[in-house]
Amino acid sequence: RIHFITRAFGQCCEDGQLGEYVLRQLRAVPKLYVTLLQEYIVDDEVSYQDLPSSWTCNVKDRKRWKSDEQFGKRKNVWS
Repeated sequence: RIHFITRAFGQCCEDGQLGEYVLRQLRAVPKLYVTLLQEYIVDDEVSYQDLPSSWTCNVKDRKRWKSDEQFGKRKNVWS
């Protein structure tokens, strides 16, 4: 199982398709989540802006951004 998840994660990164769905599914396997994303985890969160843009460049899901409409700012943090 771990082998297939790792391969799928690598393929998503290679294809620029690392979106919210992939990260949410990966989070279901905490040890693997930390292993694959450890350099991007701060306070138990992955900051989208800190991920390599090549990993996310083809993601179509705009729900990945948490908007702070009241202040006209975007929070680029996955929770």
